[in-house]
Amino acid sequence: MVSEATQPGQAPAINWLFQAASEATEEAILNSLFKAETLVGRDGHSAPALPLPETVAILRRHGRAVQLP
Repeated sequence: MVSEATQPGQAPAINWLFQAASEATEEAILNSLFKAETLVGRDGHSAPALPLPETVAILRRHGRAVQLP
């Protein structure tokens, strides 16, 4: 039995939904990467923020149109 969501007439709507979810997820990840700050934790352990110009250059090399805020 074919479920309602997988019938041929429903495919474009499902593709659009998955595309929208994928784009929203990508944007959330990029936002969190670009807003991250250097953190210093217990015992002086640190996690540096990403170097933004280099990160943008890498994303552009891989076909992502990104601008620094």
